[in-house]
Amino acid sequence: MKETVFIVLAVVFAVLLGMMMNIWNTYIPEEEGIWKLKDALRKKENRKGYLFPILNLGIYGFLLYIKGCQLETVLMCVVTSLLLALSIIDLRCYEIPVTINYGIGICGILITILDWEHYLSHMIGFIAVSGFLILLGLFCEKVLKKEAMGGGDIKLMAAAGLFLGGKLVLLAFFLGCILGSLIHCVRMAVTKEKSMLAFGPYLSLGIFISMIWGDSLIQWYLNYIMGGLS
Repeated sequence: MKETVFIVLAVVFAVLLGMMMNIWNTYIPEEEGIWKLKDALRKKENRKGYLFPILNLGIYGFLLYIKGCQLETVLMCVVTSLLLALSIIDLRCYEIPVTINYGIGICGILITILDWEHYLSHMIGFIAVSGFLILLGLFCEKVLKKEAMGGGDIKLMAAAGLFLGGKLVLLAFFLGCILGSLIHCVRMAVTKEKSMLAFGPYLSLGIFISMIWGDSLIQWYLNYIMGGLS
């Protein structure tokens, strides 16, 4: 019975968020009304499309299989869809909508309540990377007279940190930086074009990897890398 309830929840979220992702996929920053669901659904292109619901169903099935049927897994499913949506928008518009960051933040609050025994880790995660990025931005702006990471990325890491906790959000940020540097350099080398770095997709990938395999990666690093050096 319990597994059936969680499977039904996952299917409902997969379809509903898939429909919302059809809307987010047509997001244009100048069109403020796009965030009003009624206005967005009036657009003919937003009422069709099965790719995102099907993609969500596949991802959710994978997460339920490896993480088990529990409420935390359902929240992981929702966060994964939100990360995918913001990645698409950031690649198209170089902007991370605050609405999606709020959604991840709400999931972070819920999982903190469910994991109240480790609430301090979630609080640390909220400020660990985002606080560093704020200080880095102030330093670049005041001293180097250059713009650092955008506000959307900072809000993303705050929301993700609340969801993941301290050690996992640090891993997520590290993975996002490594993946962003490598993939963007390869992309520029292949296309022969210089382009702005949309950092959201790489941070999202780092967050997803940390959310699913973060504890195992950290344990592997401590056992085989640090253990081999000692």
